[in-house]
Amino acid sequence: MVSDALHCAVYESAYIVPSNYPKGPKIGGVYDCNKKFVDNSALHIRYLREHVVFEDYKELEESIIFIGTFHSIWGHALTDSLKKLWFLETEEGKALLQQGVKLAYIYMEKSDSYTRKILSLAGIDNHFLIEIKEPTRFKKVYVPDDSILYYPENDCRKYTIEYKNTIRKFLSHIDGMLQHSVPIYDKVYFTRRGTFQNGREWGESCIEKVFVKLGYKVISPEQHSIEDQIRMLRNCSHFATTEGSISHSAIFCRPGTSVEIVRKVNRINYHQLIINEVAGVYVTYIDANKSYVLDEENPLNGPFFMCVTKEIQFFGGKHIIHIPYWMNPVYWWYSLHRLSFLEKYVMRRHVTHKCERLLWKLGA
Repeated sequence: MVSDALHCAVYESAYIVPSNYPKGPKIGGVYDCNKKFVDNSALHIRYLREHVVFEDYKELEESIIFIGTFHSIWGHALTDSLKKLWFLETEEGKALLQQGVKLAYIYMEKSDSYTRKILSLAGIDNHFLIEIKEPTRFKKVYVPDDSILYYPENDCRKYTIEYKNTIRKFLSHIDGMLQHSVPIYDKVYFTRRGTFQNGREWGESCIEKVFVKLGYKVISPEQHSIEDQIRMLRNCSHFATTEGSISHSAIFCRPGTSVEIVRKVNRINYHQLIINEVAGVYVTYIDANKSYVLDEENPLNGPFFMCVTKEIQFFGGKHIIHIPYWMNPVYWWYSLHRLSFLEKYVMRRHVTHKCERLLWKLGA
């Protein structure tokens, strides 16, 4: 945690422009009265690539608070989508809300349903939320600083006390809302196997079997409402899952919960380090992969291959009978992803694509 003081900048006659407008991979956000991009409106500084250039816009004679650029990934809904909400708890922010000032946001790519749901559970009235879908000029645009900070020189993240307070308020709010609608379990394992993911992750079935033997209940979170997922996590003593967006759900665990994170690639997810510290959980990282990295700039994009390793056997406390990863036909199919020219060909073939789906179901 860092102790940087946060502020909220105000831009007169400023614009909010959606990403990819009118088409193409360009970044939108807030532009000042001279159409200069406001860096603090990007998802984070890593995404300060080519910006949207616009001429036409609509004009609204009202002020608005920009609460961020949202990314349609579950983990970002629990981190980057909440990092500007601290301002709403300040005297200035509360006064603006009382005056009826709305909250604007854009998406980097496609929109989703869960980000707005998370904001609602955080106590934000959906009536105040406005997704900007075309360039719009406002009388004033308030842009709060981020309470999660990104450092491009080493790709790490840090957070301020404001982010921690946002999460505390969020959890306090939802604790009073949770209904007893699902069974609760002492040990829970969240799996990602419920969705094909286009061959991005392989081998999780063998990881699940290890945790089932240790008494964990395997849960496919996408089959439950967000409220039910939170209730499971608020009432378990052990939570296990693979590292990545899904492991960010540990933010819902109570302090002192034992969290086991299965590493599917030998790289660090820095957002997870923030989640672990803010949640106050006890974390064990378990190496359980034979993954290779195709893109060092984006190593967490996969593909991944998980398997039984000496580390997960040590965690389980006993020898686990298993097929060596190199004897698993799924591993060799996974390895085709190294050959980009062949992968393209395979993924375009109807029959081989069906084979990949079948292999994934058998050995994912």
